[in-house]
Amino acid sequence: MEKFKITKITRYTTDKDANTLKTKDGRDYTRVNIQVVQHGATWMSGFGSNTNANWKEGDEVELIIDTKKVGDKEYLNFKEPKKLDAVDEKLEKILNKLTQMNLILNSIREHTVPSKQGSVPSDGIDYPENDLDEAFPT
Repeated sequence: MEKFKITKITRYTTDKDANTLKTKDGRDYTRVNIQVVQHGATWMSGFGSNTNANWKEGDEVELIIDTKKVGDKEYLNFKEPKKLDAVDEKLEKILNKLTQMNLILNSIREHTVPSKQGSVPSDGIDYPENDLDEAFPT
């Protein structure tokens, strides 16, 4: 998701032949075409919605942009991010930060915690039997 500044915007509810635009299942829709600063004179297409109904030139909006290739032509489509998209993006940032912190902690641990040389072996230490009896005769 990125913020884009709208330089031009058009809305259509009909096609070139003045027929109402319809979805595959027969619902009417509005086609929204925009140009943004970051993509210059390239037009992007999307669907009209309550979110973009009041967009105008000069507005800065968050968009997800997809590139579609049809034959030799390349088209840009846009959609508005859903709340879930924003949550996913924030969660990814948190996970990246957590991974970075863990790497730093491991590096600090390697340089500050003494090495395990001289530590007790996992199978224990052999002590001579009757050692206490010799040290403390009764």
